[in-house]
Amino acid sequence: MSQRAAVPAIVVVSEHAETCAVLSEEIRRRYGADYEVTTRHGADEAVSTLAGYRDGGAEVALVVAGYGERDPEGLEVLSRARRLHPAAMRAVAVG
Repeated sequence: MSQRAAVPAIVVVSEHAETCAVLSEEIRRRYGADYEVTTRHGADEAVSTLAGYRDGGAEVALVVAGYGERDPEGLEVLSRARRLHPAAMRAVAVG
């Protein structure tokens, strides 16, 4: 978690580095002034980060997870995100 903990987080998750880079760049450009945009490159890393936000009392506004041949665990990440941050919006990036 960064020093901007008071700012709600947007977490982008994909095992595919290029997908992560493109999604996080677009989201950061549009929402970076108001949200902490965090990128994670795998399900375990993402869930650990989400648990850390929860344990630290930080708000997660959105979790975007890749899903497809390159990201087979994307839906599982979103399911676990729902349990950790029930108020967070969740989105699937299919590709």
